[in-house]
Amino acid sequence: MTPAPSGHSRRWLFGDQLGPHFLDDDDQHVLLVESTGVLRRQTFHRQKAHLVLSAMRHRAAELGDRATYVRSETFRGGLAEVGGVLDVIQPTTFAAARLVADLAAERLILRHPARGFASSRAEFVGWASRRGGRRLPMEDFYRETRRRLGVLMAAGSPVGGRWKVDADPCEPPPKAPRLDASEPWWPTEDAIDAGVRADLDALAADGVLFAGEDGPRRFAATRAEALAVLADFVEHRLPGFGRCADAGAGEERWMAKSVLTAPLNLGLLDPLEVVAAAEAAYAARSASLAAVEGFIRQVIGWRDYRWHVYWFSGADCTLGHRRPVRVTRADGPNHHRPRLTVLGSYALQDGWDPTELTSWFDRRNLDAYDGLPMPNSPDGSEAYLRLRSS
Repeated sequence: MTPAPSGHSRRWLFGDQLGPHFLDDDDQHVLLVESTGVLRRQTFHRQKAHLVLSAMRHRAAELGDRATYVRSETFRGGLAEVGGVLDVIQPTTFAAARLVADLAAERLILRHPARGFASSRAEFVGWASRRGGRRLPMEDFYRETRRRLGVLMAAGSPVGGRWKVDADPCEPPPKAPRLDASEPWWPTEDAIDAGVRADLDALAADGVLFAGEDGPRRFAATRAEALAVLADFVEHRLPGFGRCADAGAGEERWMAKSVLTAPLNLGLLDPLEVVAAAEAAYAARSASLAAVEGFIRQVIGWRDYRWHVYWFSGADCTLGHRRPVRVTRADGPNHHRPRLTVLGSYALQDGWDPTELTSWFDRRNLDAYDGLPMPNSPDGSEAYLRLRSS
């Protein structure tokens, strides 16, 4: 283990803080802890376990001597192997935040505000406070964020004169078995992936349970791969984003979706660079305003809003539902339409426990993390916030 420079702390990075914007300079030393106990305690989808471990190990390999990579049964045990001062950026879940708080009571850990979102927690709380107890709809938050960041704005007004340019109904499902959108860009596995697969096989042989089927890694696990996915989407599928967005085709898995949720949630991309790439496509007239605005709405509107509601609400959005979850999946990816519209609606009608369902989404879906599905849980974030303020 290479020691951090004298007088400096070592940054402890979680598995969803892997991009360059989670470091302060090019010389910073980092700590990554791979906890096998997490996989023993909860049943994860095999593809999600592979993706997260692959991304962490790739990041450590990129950093070389600047990275200390510890494999341990628990985070606490892994951190005990590393001396000196640690610092950490606020994690994205309540469980991880509680762990940091507990450890900070035992050793010196410097804590920093969250990163990886377009709006800070302080900015969201300030916006909510200024509303004076009124409802907190996502649409108003989205407009506030665009004004503050100057995204798709001209002289203080939204470009095109409307905030929601893709408000017109989407086209009906195509009669063909597939859409005309191109296949997304997929990465190629390497030796690190082979090592991850072998380790997961060994854990499975030792009795660790995984859900779903293993398969070639299809989502970005490195910064370079994430940038390739972004470039491919902007060039080939952003122009059709939103058209038939809520439809499906018999042989179509990806439609015109960006496939960027996983690398965004791993911290490999900063949401503002994703927004800038989409804005550049509109400026170059390679994508329509409707497509670009509809996509940006998902990145700095819904994604940020859901994460902030998670912290603002206290994650106790249950409304009395207690029935156990009764679903399973063989495949890892699951974008928000089947998750929210299909499973969420059924869960609401059947009275499933939202906390358990949120946990299930987190462990079984590659593109879901704890702070993201909760506000879109069966109870609905806006309805819940209205109850809290009443």
